[in-house]
Amino acid sequence: MKTPVHPLHSFFLLLLLATSVSVAQQEGVSISSDDSPPDSSAMLDIKSNSKGLLIPRMDSASRMAIVNPAEGLMVYDNTSKSFYYFSIGQWIRLGTESTMWNLTGNNGTLSSLNFLGTTDAQDLVLRTNNLERMRILSNGLVGINMASPQHRLHIHSVETTGPLPAAHENCCERSEREVIDTILPPTPRPADGYYFATQQFTNSFTGSNINDGLLIGITGINGFLNLQEEGSLLFSAGGGTPMVLSSLGLGLGKGKPLAKFHIQVKDDTASFLKINTGKENIFEILNDYRIQVGSEPDTGSRFFISNGTYSNSLKVIGRTNRNAIFGFGEDSVRGVLGKSQNGEGIRGVGSTGVVGKAHDGGTGVKGVSTNGIAGHFKSTNGTALIAEDNTDNYALIIPPNNGKVGVGINNPTSRLHVKNTTGYNQFRLETPYKPANSSDPNGNIGDISWGEDGSNFYLYLKVDSTEWVRMKFNNW
Repeated sequence: MKTPVHPLHSFFLLLLLATSVSVAQQEGVSISSDDSPPDSSAMLDIKSNSKGLLIPRMDSASRMAIVNPAEGLMVYDNTSKSFYYFSIGQWIRLGTESTMWNLTGNNGTLSSLNFLGTTDAQDLVLRTNNLERMRILSNGLVGINMASPQHRLHIHSVETTGPLPAAHENCCERSEREVIDTILPPTPRPADGYYFATQQFTNSFTGSNINDGLLIGITGINGFLNLQEEGSLLFSAGGGTPMVLSSLGLGLGKGKPLAKFHIQVKDDTASFLKINTGKENIFEILNDYRIQVGSEPDTGSRFFISNGTYSNSLKVIGRTNRNAIFGFGEDSVRGVLGKSQNGEGIRGVGSTGVVGKAHDGGTGVKGVSTNGIAGHFKSTNGTALIAEDNTDNYALIIPPNNGKVGVGINNPTSRLHVKNTTGYNQFRLETPYKPANSSDPNGNIGDISWGEDGSNFYLYLKVDSTEWVRMKFNNW
């Protein structure tokens, strides 16, 4: 039995067929309340002043479950309350004013809610000219020009060739720059300049040109730190004594250095400078301005050296007619004082072992020893000892190899050779001694003395261990 067709249904069917024919002829569909034709560029043109377009709506799970979504397919996600379209194999969320960062900036943001970054375990990449410039890994490591940073901040510069940075070219005098040139450029050096990569730090005081501020960089396998201003580099830790580097030099302590290497510290610091091996002291400048070399303490010397296990505490070599050690004493102060206990106070070896000059009551060379040698002078093919008076005449000389001593003469011919221009003051025994008798036990063989007995004067000579002999002198 056939179901009868309602007359109203037939009317709508005829209207639909008429509309379809009209759409085909116009090659587009227009849905409107004013029967306006569709735009020539649109397949579907919808016009309304009171209604909108409602596209398919579904939750996130249903959206992700669509099989083989077409390129450009669009849906509304009820879960995230956002529009999505499918492109290049993935669903892309359409941004809104409240969910996107505008090129001209955003307002009304909350730092607790709004951010640039990712919400999954993916890296954040920044590009310019479609080239990666910076990457933040999902674990927080930051790389600049480095896709796989190895530290919290890893800056990698692709070294380029070009003119030498002005900071290096103008840093110093030519002689000093030649020394730097042997360190900074790699091998081989490019024909048109250096390989270099730098980071520059400037502020409102330094300016922002290429020759301003602080440069930190690497060239080849060498790194450098260069302040391009007439200021100072300050290195400090824990609020302690800083190290200052300026164009004047390197300073340890307060203020700018006044020399190439300048140490200035507080008076309550135990030592200004100390070098040791962990086991023993090598060199130390104490806060009372004493200098000590070695581990044995000393409080009475401005400069103190202890030799420890070494044979010499100090060895100084003078070459080409130069003084190895020069000591100058004035106002009755000793130029050089050597003291020894069971050793040698001063020892000079050379063409002229020890030379001592003193003026105005001073002491040229003085040796004081306790159970040792006060002065030991030895020369090989030279002069072991020269003592000069203030007119540069030889007061005492021991020439090489013959064991003879000259007083007032530089070429003695006897074991003791005394010479004076006047002849009457060449030799003197100032203190008299009169033996009690010929067997006086005092003295040693060869000792000479003089004395008087009443009105007679005698010269005494001890000839053996138990006998003195004498010679009488008559008055004129």
